[in-house]
Amino acid sequence: DHKSLYVTFRISSGEKILNKNLMYSGLVSSLNTPMKMLVDTVEEKENEFIKRMNTQAQNWLLDKTIFTDVTGEDLGNKTTARDYLSLYTKATKNVDISGFLSTKSYEYNEITDKDGNARHYDDNTNLLFKKDNLSFNIINSKTGYLDEAGAGLAMIIEKKTNNKKFVIIAMGNP
Repeated sequence: DHKSLYVTFRISSGEKILNKNLMYSGLVSSLNTPMKMLVDTVEEKENEFIKRMNTQAQNWLLDKTIFTDVTGEDLGNKTTARDYLSLYTKATKNVDISGFLSTKSYEYNEITDKDGNARHYDDNTNLLFKKDNLSFNIINSKTGYLDEAGAGLAMIIEKKTNNKKFVIIAMGNP
């Protein structure tokens, strides 16, 4: 029911995990399947959830943004760098969301294991988290990728020299 493009989420039918671990998998590891699973826990019909996403975008005055699915896989999703900047900065004002997006790596166990492999572990998909001696600290970050759209990156960084913060939005990188 929750199959996605670029599927790498390892979970077997009948296994159970906490919703917060679905959030970690979706936001830190940028996995789409857990996000679809999470949406399914709060809304029976995905299209109703998408309507609420679009209403929120309108309320935030994101005039160039439209959502056609919950993960960003559908090519009907549209936004601009300016709208994405606004969406990202508003979303990261939420302490929980910012916490997920600032996580370098995480691990957890399934509540119910069916395949004898209950442990999950993953790293943040922003490879800069693994680099030492950067001139900045990463406050939080979100990546995304589609073959048709290329790689996307949003992150808030803080320069080590003067503690100034910057938001970086990169869209369409090969």
